[in-house]
Amino acid sequence: MLFFSTYLYPFAKRAGAGWRTDLARELELGPQSQLPAIRTMAALSSIDTLTSTYGGPSRIAPARSRSAAQFLQTEADVWIACDDDVQAGEPALRKMVEACRATQGFVTAPCLQRNILRDPRDPGLINIRLDSADLRPELVVGDGYTLCVVTGSGFGLTATHRSAVARMFARYPELIIHDDETDLDYPALFYEAIVDRRWKGEDMSFCMRARESGIAMHALLDVEIVHAGRHVVLEVDAGGYLAMRVFDLD
Repeated sequence: MLFFSTYLYPFAKRAGAGWRTDLARELELGPQSQLPAIRTMAALSSIDTLTSTYGGPSRIAPARSRSAAQFLQTEADVWIACDDDVQAGEPALRKMVEACRATQGFVTAPCLQRNILRDPRDPGLINIRLDSADLRPELVVGDGYTLCVVTGSGFGLTATHRSAVARMFARYPELIIHDDETDLDYPALFYEAIVDRRWKGEDMSFCMRARESGIAMHALLDVEIVHAGRHVVLEVDAGGYLAMRVFDLD
């Protein structure tokens, strides 16, 4: 079983108080929905049994932390977190799910981020340097997929294994909060941290805690994702560095 979460703040803001009614119509449309995340969820449903949760107006760090807790309340073994503007097809999602189950850790798909550098020589290429200019990515080749070891990622489209979330829950009892809406007690794994006087976003704070918990963390290579209306592919370039190809939709 898979657990799917997404946060639809722009949609909910436009729809107003009746956003859940409008969302029900989008869910009925499935692959024809106007919402990229709902189209992604429809593709996931062809891979395995699916349970899901949807957030509307909410702060993102508490919303993601709540989703992690709701995930462990289900029988699902993989949590797929998807931003509202991310769409992935069944082949890419299948590779992500299989890689997550094989590594029992965290797997991220290629998505646009704010801190990546565009190569001025090639407008379609974004180079990603891992920790230093001399470091080449460590690759893991699985059954039909290729992964790169990473230290963190944004949460545009991610897969996290049940055992990884459970391990993090056990490691951070000092972060446990009580959620009045769900009546659950759980650690706020996405609580934004300050490290060396620098603010970490909720996604990088989660990844920091995942590393501290010994969770395997990888990025999925050579699959195409649509993020914010643009095609995104993460690959290893001719020089052996990670490179992100970004193309506008036709």
